[in-house]
This record gives sequence, C-alpha cells and structure tokens, in this order.
Amino acid sequence: MNTGREMTEPLEKYDIVICGAGLAGLTLALQLRRQLPEKSILILEKEVGPIPAGIHKVGESMTEGGTFLLRQLAGLKDYIESTHIKKLGLRFFGGGYRKEGFEKRFEIGDVIFARNTSYQLDRGVLENDLRQFCRAAGVHIAEGVSVTDIELGDKSHAVTYVNSADRKSAKVTCRWVVDAMGRRRFLQSKLGLGKKSEHEASSSWWRVQGDFDVAGMVPRDAADWHERVFARRWYSTNHLLGPGYFIWIIPLCSNMTSIGIVTDEATHPIQNRNTYEKSLAWLAENEPDLYEFVKDEKALDFLVLKRFAYKTTKAFSTEGWCSIGEAAAFTDPLYSMGTDLIAIGNRITTHLIELDDANCLTVEVVESYNKLYVKVVDVMTGLFHDMYPSFGADDVMILKIMWDIACYWGFFSQLSIQDFLSKDDFQAPLLELATRLEAANIRAQCALRAAANSDRGSALKTGFYNFGGVSRVTDLRAKVTEGKSIEDIAANIAFLEQFAQALSSFVSSGEHDAATSDELRPLLEKLSAYLTPVENVGIRL
Repeated sequence: MNTGREMTEPLEKYDIVICGAGLAGLTLALQLRRQLPEKSILILEKEVGPIPAGIHKVGESMTEGGTFLLRQLAGLKDYIESTHIKKLGLRFFGGGYRKEGFEKRFEIGDVIFARNTSYQLDRGVLENDLRQFCRAAGVHIAEGVSVTDIELGDKSHAVTYVNSADRKSAKVTCRWVVDAMGRRRFLQSKLGLGKKSEHEASSSWWRVQGDFDVAGMVPRDAADWHERVFARRWYSTNHLLGPGYFIWIIPLCSNMTSIGIVTDEATHPIQNRNTYEKSLAWLAENEPDLYEFVKDEKALDFLVLKRFAYKTTKAFSTEGWCSIGEAAAFTDPLYSMGTDLIAIGNRITTHLIELDDANCLTVEVVESYNKLYVKVVDVMTGLFHDMYPSFGADDVMILKIMWDIACYWGFFSQLSIQDFLSKDDFQAPLLELATRLEAANIRAQCALRAAANSDRGSALKTGFYNFGGVSRVTDLRAKVTEGKSIEDIAANIAFLEQFAQALSSFVSSGEHDAATSDELRPLLEKLSAYLTPVENVGIRL
C-alpha cells in the first residue's frame, strides 16, 4: 500500500492505472481506495492543477444518483454539502409564450427543497478538491502528461505517456487500465467499439460572472408568479423549452452562471450558433427575454459540441480494461443523467476488479455487465431521440417530463443508488427489466410524438405545476434512496408499463386531435392514478 506522499515520478508498475482525472476517474479512484485499499493506483492527467473555477466541463447539475456517487460511494457527504449549491430540483418553462413575457410560460418545478436533494457543481472547484482527496487517500497522480498508447496484454498492460513540459516519454505497467479520458475515447477508438447514436443534437454553452436568477426576467409587480415558489428559483437547474431545443441556466458556487443551448441538429444546426456572437443572435430570435437578460455580459468561455451523443458496444473486459464516463458513452444533458452513467460504470469497474482479485472473473460475468450497460445507454437515448421537435408543444411536454423523470426515479437512479451492480446474479433480471422499460418507453415516446405532431390547434399552457403535487410519480423520488429489492424495481417497471399504455391508448383513440385548450384533460383523467395534482395553480389542463 502506498503512503499518499507527493511523488516526483510515477512508479514503473501499479495495480490500476486510470487515464484521466475528470469526475469519472477521480471518483473511481476514491471508490477503489475505499473498497480495495491495498491496491496501488496511478492517475495520468494532461492538465496541470490547480484548474480554474468554472472550468468548461459537462456535468454541473447533479441527479439524485449522481449525488449518491459523491456522497456515499466516494465518501464526500460533508464536503458536497458544505461547498457546492444545494439544488431546488429540475425546473422547466414551456415554449408557448417564450416571446410574450416570461411569466406567461408554464412552469414545472419544486416549491421547496425535496427530501432527497441533489447539487449544482462547479467542476473546477470539485476536481481540484477531488485531486487533493485522492492524494490524501494514497492515490498517485501524474499531472501534465498525455497518454499516447495503451498496449493491452493478457495479465499486464503497458501505458505510454509523454510529459508535456520536456516531451519525454515514459511507460508504466498495470493489471487494470481504465480509460476515463472523456471524448477522446481512446480505448473505444483503438478497439473499434464505438457506436454512433441515432440521437443527433448539438450544444453551445458559456459562463458569465455573477448571479443570474430567472426571476429577474419577470416584473416585480407580478406578485403571484414570484410568490408561488417559496425558495429562490435560482437554486434550480432551470430549463427553457422551445421547438427543437432547450436551454439550461445553472448557478455555480464560484459566483458564475452556466448557460447552454442544446438543439436538435436538423432543426437548429450548430453552424448557426458556433460562436458566442451567433449564440446571442440565436437567443435574440428564439428567447428574447433571456437575450435581454444576458446580452451585455462578457462570456468567460465558450464551447461547442456537435452531435454530442454516442454509444458503445462494449465497455468492460476480462482482459483487465474498462471505459467509464464519457470515454464510454453519452446520451443527453436534459435531465443531467451523465453522472448516473459515471456511477454505473464506476460500480461495475470496482466490482470487476474485486472479482479479478478473487480469481472469480469470467467471460460470462463480464458479458452480463456489458449487456446491461449497453442496454441502459440505449434506453436512456430513447428518451431524447427524435423528441426535440416536441419540446415546443406545451401540453405534450408536461406529460413527457413526468414520464421521463418517472423512468429516471423508477429505474435509472436505482442502478446508481442500490447495490445491484455488485451482485452477478442480478444482472440477468436487471437486463430483462431494462428491456421491458425500453419497450414501454418506445410506446410512450411514440404516443407523445404523435400528439405533438397532430393538428391540435392552440395548445399553449400557462400557470404552475408543482412536482410535489404529483403523487405517484413524485413518490418515486421521495423513496429514491431507500433500500430496494429487485422485486421493488420490477414493481416500478410495471407501473411505467401502465403509464405508457395509458399514453398510447389516448393517442390511438384520436382524442389528441381535439383542437381545444382542454385537449389533455381526458388524458390526465385517464392518468389520474399516476398524476394527481395536489397543488395546481392556474394551469389550464
């Protein structure tokens, strides 16, 4: 076991080499130190610390599952709660009135902080601190080095890297090598395992200095709007919806605000906003209130990701390598589920290393984890594929948001939070449940898409829909961190199948073609067992 003292040069051999010191690699190192403290670990990272606050990285908004990764799996509960911003959940503003006054847009969100809360992360602050936590735990970190090759062997691998300061090359050997180098996707490319995603969306985003609260876009004399949410909306991950796009507004603990535009590539091609100036012009046309709010601010940075989604055919191997985080797959930032994929990948990687240490690692076991991981990515992607054009349909989006987050709280989050991924005999039933959810989701999204594409007349919505007023769906969140069995997850999937059936039946009946402002009332009545508003202030449904 190493001592955690600062080192000048890496050793020649380690048990585990993690390539990349981002969120995935650093949290994996902490998990491994907690569960396999005798293992020697080296992290190779090209960026020399300390990295700046507000660094331009995906993953500033955490889910309940992502929060569990940091608080429990990485052992950082006190740190997260004391340093980063407690999150007032996800908040959505409809696109129907986006050019007629912000206060007219329908709003979905929390009134108060939920019991199972999550956080907004300044990734620069977080990753600087994670490096220090790793060093204190005995993890060696070599900064300012770039991995140039990974030679995979039977029981030993060789990782070649170059020092950016003197351009000298060095090599280290290990039993396990983990690719956590993000979108470079080194092992996926080397082994030909990457898979194109059918979801084609792109993003541009930047940071501005200061505290930007969406409430600033609503006149102070609109008392009802301001008073219907008790906590500041600033604490939420705020989303502005529109036809073919959404926008995020996220506060950071470094007194910065992250603003991102995410669009369907076919509807709003990235070439129309691949500079900060173009993005502002795009806001002026599509989101005039937000444009007026930020137009005079200086962008601290700017980044574009074209067609950001991708998949994998294999992320784990009996040969002693794994791809985790964005080095394996990425779906979409709308519900911030990227940290759940990190948690899932980290859990699987840690377990496989434990099995290998006990001489119990088999091809069959690894293949079961690969099948589950690939299926989870597929089902997650299905929430977004070909659905962005529906984002401008207020009535449909109210239902889609409820469906999507029910999928998250009922299944995806449970892979991050529960200890299912350390039990080999759970993988087959989990895969079966994921396959059932995939079928239900296809049915639900088809129904929602058909409703959005129909000639329904005016379907603009206004008012407020409280997450806390949705009894059955929000009940999933209230119990999201409670211990559960496979049978409990099966019950969640059965509920989601009923939900999807109700959506599908409504659409096939033709009721969605009714061109009235109350067109969704029949659907909500059919879903009353699942979506029962407790507090529903002014929304016209």
